[in-house]
Amino acid sequence: MHTWHGTPYEWGGTDQSGVDCSGFVWRTLKDRFNLPMDRVTTKELLRMGERVKPQQLRPGDLVFFRINGGMHVGFYDTNHDFLHASASQGVMRSSLDNPYWKSAFYQARRLPKEYNAQITMNDDRRHLAKNR
Repeated sequence: MHTWHGTPYEWGGTDQSGVDCSGFVWRTLKDRFNLPMDRVTTKELLRMGERVKPQQLRPGDLVFFRINGGMHVGFYDTNHDFLHASASQGVMRSSLDNPYWKSAFYQARRLPKEYNAQITMNDDRRHLAKNR
């Protein structure tokens, strides 16, 4: 994540000059795993994989939020944290325990193994590996 950390938010953006939440998720999956995916929206990501309960979250699961009538998406990390492109602060880590995110939480989804990236943070280093 350190290569994306602090990348500014740009609606519709898909690179490190500016990225939105679904662009960050799409680009991570596409670049790290060479997935043949066209650019997807948050609503399209919401139809992928299977729904999981919050207490069953694993690194790489997608977490979705309802915000101001729209949808927001990020990757679950560990310890109730998730990685996302924030409209106000760009790409960052946030806590699901934060009251703002807790009240906005909509659902989580686990992508099929071929699409799933396990993302964990360790001393600001990103470790990506395909699910086994």
